Amino acid sequence: KEGYLFFSIGDRGSRNQAQLLNYPNGKIHRLHDDGSVPMDNPFINVNNAIKSIWTYGNRNPQGLAIHPVSDIIFETEHGPKGGDELNNIKENSNYGWPISSYGTKYENVSSAAYKLNHSKNGFIEPIYQFTPSVGISDLVKCTNELINYYEREGCLIATSLREQSLIIFLLSENLDRVI
Repeated sequence: KEGYLFFSIGDRGSRNQAQLLNYPNGKIHRLHDDGSVPMDNPFINVNNAIKSIWTYGNRNPQGLAIHPVSDIIFETEHGPKGGDELNNIKENSNYGWPISSYGTKYENVSSAAYKLNHSKNGFIEPIYQFTPSVGISDLVKCTNELINYYEREGCLIATSLREQSLIIFLLSENLDRVI
């Protein structure tokens, strides 16, 4: 609505870069629709930071959708061996990867979990997480027919690569949790 373009770049196998502001990986970015960087982006005045960064600590974003009424940005994200997420994307927020996740570590033969409490570590908790993983993918807002059927504006649809199915998220009135 305001001429912004949001896009994501996954961690591309370089996990720790998701926490470093001088790398584009593991981030949601925001630009003007002409490709220029908005001067009110959160890291515009941070030395060595990539100026387009909107959020960081995002593992492998798969879908972005903007709610048509509230303008809240939602994101689906692959977790490691579980822990796929639906997130509410908030400016200047850290989503925890690779420090915190609901998935398990690939390199650990005992499949030890990451730290599970995002908020305890100052990270944003997902609105919803899937363990085991469903291979969460694209994300769109519900059609008018589905919104009318469920009698709510808080309706999002995602796809599952693993389950080869559709997932309908019905959100609370405040759009902050799945009901």
